[in-house]
Amino acid sequence: MYTRFDVKIPERWSGLKLYQVLEHCLPHAELSLWQKRWQDKHVLVNDLAIPWDGLVFQGQRLCYWVADYQEPSVPTDWQLVWEDDELLVVDKPALLPVSRTTRNPTQHLIGFVRDSGFADAHLLHRIDIETSGLIILGKNKKVAQYWQPRLQELLVEKIYHARVWGNPTWESQHVECRLSTVKGSDIRCQMHVVDQGGQLSITDCKVLKRFAHQSIVECRLTTGRKHQIRAQLSWLGHPIIGDKIYSLNGRFYLKRLSSELSEEDFAILGARHQQLLAYQVTLKKNGSLLTIHSSKDLQY
Repeated sequence: MYTRFDVKIPERWSGLKLYQVLEHCLPHAELSLWQKRWQDKHVLVNDLAIPWDGLVFQGQRLCYWVADYQEPSVPTDWQLVWEDDELLVVDKPALLPVSRTTRNPTQHLIGFVRDSGFADAHLLHRIDIETSGLIILGKNKKVAQYWQPRLQELLVEKIYHARVWGNPTWESQHVECRLSTVKGSDIRCQMHVVDQGGQLSITDCKVLKRFAHQSIVECRLTTGRKHQIRAQLSWLGHPIIGDKIYSLNGRFYLKRLSSELSEEDFAILGARHQQLLAYQVTLKKNGSLLTIHSSKDLQY
């Protein structure tokens, strides 16, 4: 039995050779197995076979088949916390993909929500696989198409909680900087604070709890840039516990590209996943405000 995977080539893979992209798709698969699939015409780009070392570019569609593929297990304890006639707000556990991924083509949040009785549910936005907490969905495609371009009007406030290394010297901190990827970075998706260019990124932080060597920090977003909270907290000297990119110079993110992390690695990271929770959203509909909280908490 074969499982089919479809991947739209993202910007970060654009210009790579086919075999380099395949290594990203299933990082722990032997390259020789990928070459056998390619020889058997089980790897196509835009429905065509291309050379093993041919280049692929952003927007192209990579399709491949894997025999007897078994998806990694994922947590399934998501919760519906609010709904009206148009929208759903669900509480996602950490390590559950929001939608189809190269590793989990069938087991993901949107699939579980659709299987629960909301067959045409569509995401209005996303959060990282390792982040837990609240996500808003439309009950059908038409609703999602209406609200996606109006998300800023609907989602008027979003608050995260982060468990970070260390004790900040401040009780509250207004963080305003510019974030961008940096050419030549070992981690191509990593966001860096830059002096020029990039996107203006604004967060208001407040310490909620302090422990011996850790703290819980509330992060109130004004903008919503890629990796905004993770990059800013690291820049402030208090990276999120368990963050494989923004703590410990990204060494465990780089290691995971070629091998599984060990229990010792997770002990050094402080957690198996980044300790970031989408804790609260405030929605504005029909002139009324509604604040919804996650049922989850960041336990010390």
